[in-house]
Amino acid sequence: MLTAIVTAAAERVARLRGARALHPRGRSYEATLRVSQAVPGAGPLSDRDAREVVVRISRAAGVPVVLPDVLGIAVRVPTGQGTVDLLFATTGALPGFRHVLRPRGSFMSGAYTTLLPYALGGRTRLLGLIPARRRRLPARLDSLDEAVTAEPLVFTVATATFTGPWQPCGTLEIHTPIPENESLTEAFDPVLNDLPGLHLTGPLLTLRRRAYAASRRGRDVPAPIGPEAEAVLARETATFRASALVEDVAAVVAGRHAVGGAEGAVEVRRVGEAPARGDRRDGP
Repeated sequence: MLTAIVTAAAERVARLRGARALHPRGRSYEATLRVSQAVPGAGPLSDRDAREVVVRISRAAGVPVVLPDVLGIAVRVPTGQGTVDLLFATTGALPGFRHVLRPRGSFMSGAYTTLLPYALGGRTRLLGLIPARRRRLPARLDSLDEAVTAEPLVFTVATATFTGPWQPCGTLEIHTPIPENESLTEAFDPVLNDLPGLHLTGPLLTLRRRAYAASRRGRDVPAPIGPEAEAVLARETATFRASALVEDVAAVVAGRHAVGGAEGAVEVRRVGEAPARGDRRDGP
């Protein structure tokens, strides 16, 4: 039931915003990922080399810029086996606080983590981005391009057990703004875009997968996948259809009102059925 409620909420928020349910606005950049300490069996982290990646930096809630917000860094890594998406958000850096979101007013004032654990070559670890040096950089997207052009943003890439210290394994240097009309980072999905040796794990994985899918449905955008993720998406689609009744009930509980209907009326539609006229929002 929790999963159904979360997915219904994610779809509704995305439809109302006409954008992602979370991190609706962001800026994209070219970046360089350098691995200095190989993590055996962990896809692009297993080779000591440098590769060009694409990064999106964003604010999660979209609150006024004068207020702190949970900040995000999404990294898209091309590999010979497929694309990998890694998503980080501002949290605490110490054990126990690495799973707690923390609003910040600066892009370079603290740690970003994956929140949920990864399976890295058969070992369970968190991934983190730690600013190589603290730098006063207000969390404003409208001035971020100028700041990155003047001085690239450099982070230490690190891994950690749930209770252990951070172990550096490389660096991420964010250096070149990408024009806003180039859709290189239209949608990220760390569940669909992964590799056998580098993927999310843990009991909340299903909830996260369905929340991402619901946000895309609300924006009417396709899943960001290649052939390596088609099997995962097919299994998830089958599961979603099997749980359609549960999600419809959740929509009633959440109070989804029919557009133009009588006060208190509730719209419950089947999976695949078009929403009522006036209840759609085009995605960005």
